[in-house]
Amino acid sequence: MLKYWLPAIILMISIFLASNDPSSGEKSSIITRFLIKIVNNITGYTIDTSQEINITFIIRKTAHITEYGLLTMSYFYGLTKTILKEEKFSSSYIFSLILAILYASSDEFHQTFIAGRVGTYKDVLIDSIGMVVSYFILSKISSNTNSSKY
Repeated sequence: MLKYWLPAIILMISIFLASNDPSSGEKSSIITRFLIKIVNNITGYTIDTSQEINITFIIRKTAHITEYGLLTMSYFYGLTKTILKEEKFSSSYIFSLILAILYASSDEFHQTFIAGRVGTYKDVLIDSIGMVVSYFILSKISSNTNSSKY
């Protein structure tokens, strides 16, 4: 049973550890500068400081969307393999969504206790984009399996 929940557990630990890091913003900037250097070397296009700030913002929010999309799919996987084996797709997805929203909310609350971090409801809304995208991915996968369960 644990093996079906392992992806979700690993993602939750990863998110927690990243949220616990007060220097997360600086690490994102380092990644952005590295990517900008690669783009500059390939294209010759120069990116100024204001663009770097915007690119860092986009990278950080894309990470939110991606990690919570993956977390929602991991919850769905764990639920459908264990607790909700006989449930319809929509019921299983709604439970997955609820778990992901609760985890995103608790993560933002956790960040309010970390020096240099700020927990905001806006990040939960951004995380929700990933959760919604996961719905479309999961529904496509489910429709391709031709399972009578869904």
